[in-house]
Amino acid sequence: MSYQIKLEKRGKYRTNPDKIKSQIDFIIGRATAGDRSRWNCDVTHVTDPILKDGLYSWTRILNFQRVWKKGTTPDPSRELFEWNTIKKVVEKATQQAKAGGQGNPWVILGDVSRTYDDVVVEQKLGVEKKFAEINLEKSNWFDELYGLEHQINVIYRSIKALNDSNLQHRHHCICYGPPACGKSQTLLAFANMLGEDERNYIKLDATNMTTAGVTKLLMEADELPSVLILEEAEKIQSPHLLSWLLGVMDARGEIRRINFRTGPQARNVRMLVLATANNIKEFRKLLAGALASRFSHEIYFPRPSREVLYKILEREIKKIDGDMKWADKALEFAYDELGIDDPRKILPIALDGKEALMDGSYQESIRKTRRPKKPVDPHTEAALRILKG
Repeated sequence: MSYQIKLEKRGKYRTNPDKIKSQIDFIIGRATAGDRSRWNCDVTHVTDPILKDGLYSWTRILNFQRVWKKGTTPDPSRELFEWNTIKKVVEKATQQAKAGGQGNPWVILGDVSRTYDDVVVEQKLGVEKKFAEINLEKSNWFDELYGLEHQINVIYRSIKALNDSNLQHRHHCICYGPPACGKSQTLLAFANMLGEDERNYIKLDATNMTTAGVTKLLMEADELPSVLILEEAEKIQSPHLLSWLLGVMDARGEIRRINFRTGPQARNVRMLVLATANNIKEFRKLLAGALASRFSHEIYFPRPSREVLYKILEREIKKIDGDMKWADKALEFAYDELGIDDPRKILPIALDGKEALMDGSYQESIRKTRRPKKPVDPHTEAALRILKG
C-alpha cells in the first residue's frame, strides 16, 4: 500500500534547485532512518517553482511504501503503526529543513483541499479542531453518590454548556471540602460518564505531575479530550508547576512551549477543568489568586450526614448479604458516641465488627485501643467553663 505526504514551501527568492533537493533528501532521510529503513520513498515534483502572491512556491509529494521481505506476511497493524511514526518524524523534519537562509520551513498540506495559508495560520495560532465528542448520558454512574444531587447537577450543567457551545463556554469547577466527602468519587463518576481515558478526558494528580510532562502530553496528543480532571490541586509541590493551567483555562485556551530548534509553539486546548481541593484557602493563594479566579464554580462538598452514612453502610452490607443491624450499631457507636463522620472509618467498624457489635464486645475493643484523652486539670476546666459563659 502507498502513502502520500504533500509538502509546500514558499520564499522570497528563487532558491537553487540543489538546495531544495537537499532539503527533501534530508526529510526523507529522517523519515526512513533506523527501524523505518524498510520503507521506500520517491518524490513527485508538482511545481518547480511557481510565483504565488509575490512568493516562490515549491510543492513536492512524498510517496512512501512499506517493503516486506520475501516470504514474510505483511502485517497491516504494524505497517499503520510505523506510518504514524513516519508522519510525526516528517512533521519535525520539515521544521528543520530551511532553504537559502530564508528561515521558511516546509509545510505539510496533507489533504489537497487545505492551502499553505491555512496551515501557516494554524501553526501560528495553534488552531486544533480534533477534540473528542462529549458523552452526556448519565446512565447509572451517579446512583451510589448519596446526598450530592446538587453538586452533581452543577458539574453536569457545566459539561453540557461546554458541549452545547462547541467548547466556547468553559465554566471551570473546583470541588472542595474535607477528605472523604465525595469529591473524587463524583469526578470519577463523571470520568466514567465521559468514556475512555485520555480520549474523552485527561486525569492528572497535582502531587506527582510535572510541567514538561503535561505540556508534552497536550502538545503531542493526536486527539485532545474536552475535559481535564485535576486532583488535589492545592497539594502541588510548587505553585509554578500549575502556571501552564492559566493559559488553558482563560479566554486564550492554549498551551505554549519553546523548542530550541523550531522556536515557540502553541496549541489550542480549550478544555473544561474539573478540580478537587481539600483546603480551599490554600488553593486560593496559588499563583497569587490567578488560578482560583479562573474557576467559575466553587462547589462545596460537606461530610455525609447520618442518613447518608446509613445508605453507604446499607450498600456495602448488602454486598455481603449481611445484617442491617450492623449499620445501626456502627452508627450509634462511631457517629453518636465518638463523633466520627468519615465513612472510611465507619465502614470498617460495621464490616469487621458484624455480630460482635450486637453485644458491644467489638465496641469495647475499639475503646480500649483508642488513645486515652489527656486528663484536664480541674482548675483549668473550671476556668474554661467561666470563659464559655
